[in-house]
Amino acid sequence: EFGEGQDTVEAIVHEARADNSVVLEAETEFELARNELQNRRSIASLEVALSSGASYVEDHDDLSEITVKDLTRCLSKAAGVRQQSHKLQRLIASGRVIEQLRMALLARDWESFQRVFPTIATHELASVCTREYEACRDLEQNFQRMNDLLETALQQGMVRGERANPDLSGVDTHNLDAAILFASRRTCQSPYSEKLLRTAKVLRDLRMAVLETTTEWSRVLGLIKLAETLDLSERAYAEISLISSIVDYMAVLSELRAALSNGSPVGAPGAFDTSPVNLMALDAAIALAGIG
Repeated sequence: EFGEGQDTVEAIVHEARADNSVVLEAETEFELARNELQNRRSIASLEVALSSGASYVEDHDDLSEITVKDLTRCLSKAAGVRQQSHKLQRLIASGRVIEQLRMALLARDWESFQRVFPTIATHELASVCTREYEACRDLEQNFQRMNDLLETALQQGMVRGERANPDLSGVDTHNLDAAILFASRRTCQSPYSEKLLRTAKVLRDLRMAVLETTTEWSRVLGLIKLAETLDLSERAYAEISLISSIVDYMAVLSELRAALSNGSPVGAPGAFDTSPVNLMALDAAIALAGIG
């Protein structure tokens, strides 16, 4: 009898083997019973290990409780069973898939996490693994959707045109806002997605500052200087460079206007006064314009 009497079966097999009076023909039956016992115990322990240790099964964004130690131990022990039933073989194969997924999630290694999926289909998994595998699939899809949203939003609503003739008619932050909100709620972030999110926040602030600016460009300049200190996606380089050149151009215009409005001669015919003339500011503005 197996089931609740597994310990008794193991004791009987152990005692029989120690008894030299047991005939050789019985050894085969004892070995069969021992293998059946090992299979059942391994199956039971694996099913327990696979039924817990993954908080994201209930909440697909909750990665707070992930354990793999018990599963790894059970897999190692099950692999030592010499004659494995088809059920145990399938459970071991499924368990190894889940083990890889959990280890990748623990390390937040999203590249390794994504590489697991092409290796096995859902129908090939043991039923006890199905919910967790599907939860991982949802995580992976949200992860990919997050990156897609951020990448797309970075290329929409951009500042366009040239430094002397910027086109702000299409500048918009709605798509960036939506992508940032979605990404900020996700726990599944890789270094790449974190860079995209960081870039999206910088570009959103820059675009808003450009739209709100009339003659005062100091806030835009401050954001550009901040962007220069951050590790941003190359997708933003062209737009940030254009905004920077616009700021430089506006600074040149401001200097020229100031220089032209000050230091000019005054008076009237017959009383022409050149004493206020000051060419230093004008020379500086012209030099700046030449550099710009």
